[in-house]
Amino acid sequence: MMTKRTPRRLLTSLVLAFTLIAGVGLRLYDLTEPPLDFYPTRQYRSLILARSFYLTWRPGAISPLEQERRAAGNRIARYEPPLLERLVARTYLVIGGEKPWIIRIYNTLFWLLGALGLGLLARRIHPHPAVLIAAIGYWMLLPFSVQVTRAFLPDPLMTVLLVWSALAWYRWAQDGNPGWLVAAGLLGTGAAVVKIYALFFLLPVGLALAWTRFSRLWRPHPWWLVWLLPPGVALPIYLRLHSPDDAAGFLVSWTLKLKRWWLSPMPYGGWLDTVNNALHGGWVLVALLALFLTYQEKPYRAFVLAWLAGYGLYGSVFLIQFATHAYYHLPLVPLVALGLGLALRHLMALLEEQPRWVQGMALFFLTTAWIYPVGITYWHLRSVDYRPKAEAYRRIGQSLPRDGKIMALTEGYGWPLLYHGDVFHVTRWPTQAHALLFNTWDRAFEDIFQERTRGYDYFLVTDFEEFWRQTPLRHYLYERYPLIHQGGDYLLWDLRQPKE
Repeated sequence: MMTKRTPRRLLTSLVLAFTLIAGVGLRLYDLTEPPLDFYPTRQYRSLILARSFYLTWRPGAISPLEQERRAAGNRIARYEPPLLERLVARTYLVIGGEKPWIIRIYNTLFWLLGALGLGLLARRIHPHPAVLIAAIGYWMLLPFSVQVTRAFLPDPLMTVLLVWSALAWYRWAQDGNPGWLVAAGLLGTGAAVVKIYALFFLLPVGLALAWTRFSRLWRPHPWWLVWLLPPGVALPIYLRLHSPDDAAGFLVSWTLKLKRWWLSPMPYGGWLDTVNNALHGGWVLVALLALFLTYQEKPYRAFVLAWLAGYGLYGSVFLIQFATHAYYHLPLVPLVALGLGLALRHLMALLEEQPRWVQGMALFFLTTAWIYPVGITYWHLRSVDYRPKAEAYRRIGQSLPRDGKIMALTEGYGWPLLYHGDVFHVTRWPTQAHALLFNTWDRAFEDIFQERTRGYDYFLVTDFEEFWRQTPLRHYLYERYPLIHQGGDYLLWDLRQPKE
C-alpha cells in the first residue's frame, strides 16, 4: 500500500542516485589526463615515489634508466607514511604497468565511502531527507571536491576517515555504546596515520563529545584510552619517518620563521579568498548560519564548535599553507555540507506554507543549484588538455645536455620534468612568491645569483609566466650569459661562458 511518504522517499532516492552517479562520472571523466591541473608539486612527488616502489618490487631485469627512476624516488622526502603510494604501486604490479590514473579510481571509492558516513551523520543530526540530500550533494558535486579527489593526495582519505570517526564519536555520545567508542578510536587512528594533521580535528571533537557524557572528564574511563590512541599511534610513526630535528625544523621553517606574517592582513585575506574560491563563500556563510541557528541536542553543539575550533587551530599553525593551498581546507567540506543540509531543511519548512507558484520557483532554483556544478565542472574538464604539456616535458628531457648540472626555473619543483622527461639532477630556482615569503632576496641580485648558481653549468627556464615576473633574473641572464636554446618549450643558458 502506497503511503504519503512514498513519493518523498522516491524523490529522495532519485536525487541521491543522480548526485552519486554524476559525482562518480565527473571524477572518472578523462581518466588518463596528466595530473598537471591541481598542485602538480604534490601529485608528482607521490607519482615518483609510487614508481620507485613499483620498480623495486617488479620481478625481472631493470634497465639503467629504470634504476635512475627508482633512485629518484628514494631521494624524495616523505611527508606522510607512503600508504597510497604503496597501494598504487601494488596495483601497478597487478595490472602490469604504470597507470598513474589509478589513484583517481581509489579516491573516488574513498569519497563514496565518505558520502555514506556523512549521510549517516546527517541522519543522526536531523532525520529530514533535505538534510541528507543537500549534504551529499555538496560533498559529491562541489567542483573543488571533484578536483581534489582526482588528485594524488592523502587528504581525501584523511577527510573520509575523519567523517567516520566523527560519526562514531557522535553515536557514542548519544547512546554510550562501547562499540562506537572503539570504532571512533580505530577510525581516528587511521586518519592520523594517513596524515597527522587529522589530530587537529580528532582531539577537540573527541574531547567535546566526551564532555557531553561526563561533566567531570578527569575521572578514569576507557574513553581516555580511545582519545589518546590516534596520537599515541601516529606520533611514533611520524617520528620514525622524520627525526625530531626534522619535525622541529619543519615547524620552525613554516611557522616560527613566518611569525612576521601573523600580524599582517595578507595571509588572512588569502585564507578567506581560498575558502571563497574553493568552497564557495556564499554557501559557507549560509551553512554557518544554519549550523548556529539550529538548536539541537548537546552532542550536536559540541561537535560543531569542536570541529570549527580544530579548523581554526589548524589554520593558525599553518597560516601560509591555508592562504596558498586549497586542499588544506578539505576537512571543512563535511561541516559545510551538514550546514547546507540544515539550511535546506529550514527552507523546505518555509516553502510548505507558500503558494504553489513560489514552491515551483524554489524547485527550479534548487534544481539549477544541483545541475550547475555538474555542468561547470564537466565544461572545465573537457576544455583543458594537459597532454601537450606532459609531452613537452618529455621532449625537453630528451634534448637537454647531460654533461653538467642544471639550475631551473620550472613548474612543480621540477617533479613533472623528472617524471615525464627523466631529468634527474635539476635544482630549482625559487619563485618570486617563495623568495618574498622567506625574505631571501634582501641583497644585490648579482650576489644572490652567483651564490645560488655556483658549480652549475646551465640555467633552464620552462615556467615562462614566472620568468616574466622575475625581471632582474630575466635581464641578468640575457645580459650576462649566452642563450644556447630558444624554442617554444624552454630556454637554456650556458653558465660556463659568461659574456665579456
